[in-house]
Amino acid sequence: MTAMTVRLHPVSPLTSEEIRTTSTLIRSHHTHDARYIFKTITPPEPEKQQVMSYLDAESRGLTLPPIDRGAFVNYYIGSTGSLFEAVVNLTQSSVERHEALGARMHGSVDFEEAEEVEKIVLNDPSVHREITRRKGLMVSTMNPASSSATCFSAREGPVLYNVQYDNRSLFYRVSLSEMSIPYADPRHPYHKKTAFDLGDLGAGVTANNLQLGSRELVLQTIMTVSNYEYILAFILTQAGDLTYEVRATGILSTQYIHPDANANRGTVVHPRVLAAHHQHIFSLRIDPMIDGFNNTVMYGEAVAIPRSEANPHGTGYYETQQVVQVSGGFDLDISKNRVFKIVNNTVRNAINKEPVGYKIMVPDFQKLLADTESFHYRRVEFADHNIYVTKYRPQELYAGGQYTNQSGGGHGVRSWAARSENVENEDIVVWVQFGINHIPRIEDFPVMPCEKIQ
Repeated sequence: MTAMTVRLHPVSPLTSEEIRTTSTLIRSHHTHDARYIFKTITPPEPEKQQVMSYLDAESRGLTLPPIDRGAFVNYYIGSTGSLFEAVVNLTQSSVERHEALGARMHGSVDFEEAEEVEKIVLNDPSVHREITRRKGLMVSTMNPASSSATCFSAREGPVLYNVQYDNRSLFYRVSLSEMSIPYADPRHPYHKKTAFDLGDLGAGVTANNLQLGSRELVLQTIMTVSNYEYILAFILTQAGDLTYEVRATGILSTQYIHPDANANRGTVVHPRVLAAHHQHIFSLRIDPMIDGFNNTVMYGEAVAIPRSEANPHGTGYYETQQVVQVSGGFDLDISKNRVFKIVNNTVRNAINKEPVGYKIMVPDFQKLLADTESFHYRRVEFADHNIYVTKYRPQELYAGGQYTNQSGGGHGVRSWAARSENVENEDIVVWVQFGINHIPRIEDFPVMPCEKIQ
């Protein structure tokens, strides 16, 4: 049997034959001969109920229902500059949807593009004259990494589906949705310097090959994004805990600064070399199905009990519970011990009769410092709250939007949450943000130590 006729799991990566077939179908869809630049050929997110029917049949040893194989495609034609988006049905050998996107939509960056840009810049006489004039320091940090995208989503890296514990459903899909690194140098053009490491490049595309070296159930990848390296890991325990861990290291991103210039937005780590302050802000997308898809987010706060006959020594306190009824952004409050939980109100714990659920234990972080009129704020839609809760929509997978390269905002989780939809006892998505504010030290240059967040 060929790869196209073998029954594949609905969330399995595309085979090499499927990728070649997709390319052929896209080319045949156009009548003219041209140079095609494919940016993305990846499996589309399958319909949730189809996947659940498949998993149910698989677990019970029944005949597996047929699910068409497909591909999501982004590509350019020649030098037109227009990005195209298409959905291919591989089972039917057809192009189901095809459209040219708007002028503000751009595909992700690939290594060939990055190397071409680097060569153009380094061969430009005006650049050489400026380097000579400034006597600056230029360091090339392009470091193409080996790809292991066949094991991961090209964009998100490791993606967990159908997480269960003791035959109970917990999470339908969990993945790192996006990370952004907005920089603090206000000088033009650095005021626009914001990286979207997943949307612009991809955690799977930039992943490094790993070898087995742990007895723990750890799903780990290391992504090399130009100057930074991120060690990303899911950690699952026999107690039912699910932990996501990020470790960040690499080489500082630097730029020239005049010796007499104000350097308060960064750290001078070498004569005429500025390492700008910057934030690393991550968004973890959780599509819960705790004993079913109708889930609710709620948060508790610890409140002191006034002195009374019931509390004569003034030491008592209790927890209030607040249900999140409408989609929106929410924040931690350490002064109130505010803790968020995802619960199923229709399933009760056998001991205390409370709704079963999962507690979200995430460290607080300094929210985006750029103001609300800035490029950073408009583009990094997830950077202003610890938690976002939205109603499930199948194509809303990435907190910064589908197309982050040179994006203008308006297509991410803040915009989706603004629909003010009911999210109580619904099929919901929970977006959990965490991050680091990196004020560089001179000891961080050139190679940084490792910082860890869980």
